[in-house]
Amino acid sequence: MSAFSIAAVALIGVPLTAGFQSKYALVNALFENGWWWAVAAGMFSSLLAVVYMGRMLEAIFFRAPADPSKRHKAAPMLILVPLWILAIANIWVGVQGGFVAGLADDAAASLFIGGGS
Repeated sequence: MSAFSIAAVALIGVPLTAGFQSKYALVNALFENGWWWAVAAGMFSSLLAVVYMGRMLEAIFFRAPADPSKRHKAAPMLILVPLWILAIANIWVGVQGGFVAGLADDAAASLFIGGGS
């Protein structure tokens, strides 16, 4: 459940997650080009993400189960290990995003400018 929560706050764009880094870069690029309507659309989509992810987190953590006799089983390690690797990578990119941003800049330059370094 914790890894799902990390993914949810990243989707919303909470600071110190990869989702915040990407939304911040996107909004900066939109501001530079004067695309105010796209900035508003992005902020609206983030607000929608707050609503639906908030409802899921509330249902998971704060509501009583409909049938308390049914216990949930723990997920197998084959699912948990990749999930936690992604959750940790999400936080790492949120804190140390410069490395990934540099890779993305190099990739964009080679694709759109017509050459690599």
